[in-house]
Amino acid sequence: MSPLSSQPLRLIVYDLDGTLVDAFEDIWIGVNHALRQFGLPELPYAQVKSYVGDGARMLIRRCLGEAHADRFDEVYPAYRAYYAEHPVDKAHPYPGVAETLQKVRALGLRQAILTNKPDEVSLLTCARLGLDGLVDGIWGEQPGRPRKPDPDSLLQVARHFGFALGQCALVGDGPADHKVAHAAGVRMFAVSYGLLSRAQAEALRPAAVLDSIGELVALTFESWDGVPDPRRAG
Repeated sequence: MSPLSSQPLRLIVYDLDGTLVDAFEDIWIGVNHALRQFGLPELPYAQVKSYVGDGARMLIRRCLGEAHADRFDEVYPAYRAYYAEHPVDKAHPYPGVAETLQKVRALGLRQAILTNKPDEVSLLTCARLGLDGLVDGIWGEQPGRPRKPDPDSLLQVARHFGFALGQCALVGDGPADHKVAHAAGVRMFAVSYGLLSRAQAEALRPAAVLDSIGELVALTFESWDGVPDPRRAG
């Protein structure tokens, strides 16, 4: 494990799917709905889940593969349209998410979500699951905005709050999260219940691996210097 930065934490940035929310079943259903519309073979849950993490366009490209790559312009809009209407039919926060966000907030840290899920669907998902009121900002995929693992995606969030990258940590589950954290030079707290197993996450050398989101509170407290954010005073 890499050592924690000597700078105290001021901002926790969370991935969404696979970290705060289990949305994989809705994504799988949406993919197969779109594939069925065009007479294409449906895919098993585990296969679709393994393709998540780099945005909706890459998800559909991976699902189509080389054999059906020429159907992208049909399937992708169909998926986007269906999933925009059904983002939380099955989705739910992982155990302890709401309590953890509340405890981290009580320490005076700022919190944000950075996801490669389309922006409008990210906002809708967080609103319907009650997460939007527990964080200070939500950054989803939209034209002109850098996506993970581009380090500028994380830098934009840090700049919004006025913090240096050394004062930030990223909590995530997938390869794109590890890559953006390492590229940006921020602490990576990996969860073991999303796209990667504990062994796979440990192999990427994060600062820590969490088997449940609640374990973040102790890590956050260890990295905190006891000075509340003045914007949360009173």
